[in-house]
Amino acid sequence: MDKIVFSLTDIKCIYDYAMKALEKKWGKSPKELIYATIMDDIKSFKYDANNGMKWSAEEKVSFEKLSHVDKKKYLINKMGFKGGVIFPNLSPESLYKYPEIRQGDDTSKEYYERGIKAISSLQVSFGELEEKKQQEILENFRFASNRGVLKASKELADLLCARNFLHSNKESVKELQEASLLYQKLANAGSPDGYYGYYKLYRFVKDDSKFFHTSLTAKDLLVNEAQALTYLNLALENGSKEALEDLAYDLEKDKNNILWL
Repeated sequence: MDKIVFSLTDIKCIYDYAMKALEKKWGKSPKELIYATIMDDIKSFKYDANNGMKWSAEEKVSFEKLSHVDKKKYLINKMGFKGGVIFPNLSPESLYKYPEIRQGDDTSKEYYERGIKAISSLQVSFGELEEKKQQEILENFRFASNRGVLKASKELADLLCARNFLHSNKESVKELQEASLLYQKLANAGSPDGYYGYYKLYRFVKDDSKFFHTSLTAKDLLVNEAQALTYLNLALENGSKEALEDLAYDLEKDKNNILWL
């Protein structure tokens, strides 16, 4: 019996037909169903006191009073995690902490806090806000960033990506280039957010499944593969939460793909 050989175009047509058939049957696309399932899992999560670490009542009270950075340090110490072979440079002391705004620079502090307050109270994703509101928030962080506030640079870069990864506007390339330069500035300061932000831009360019900016190249966004991979390793070694979560997700996805095949 002769083998049936499908071209990539044939496979894509079959895949698209299957997705449409499933969407018609279920009333939602498979992607929407997977997303809904993930969200249900997250919302149904309940803390288990026996999930690996024992907590005394005093420890719990003390832990809740710690800052975000100190909580991470505390957890690493409590788990007895020393970095080891995979992340040899990771230790409680190595976790990056953004410099405080310079003493007396009340203007930068005011603009930064205004931006933080605005994004903390959002009821929708940043990209869904009306254009005027988006620009107001961006300008608050941009002002503080231009005055050397690194944590404002981080927020600005993240929002520029959020604004353009899933949406498109006439300034998209310019704004993504601005984000790239901001992440490079953060990386030069030793920030894991800068390392991983740069890598995210490279990954975005190489993502063939994106709906917008399909013609963008790595050169357009001022990134390159060698630097992106170096920064990814640095992000993981320095305990970037986002990098570790994405890595875990990718590993789980690969495992599921193998089972599926």
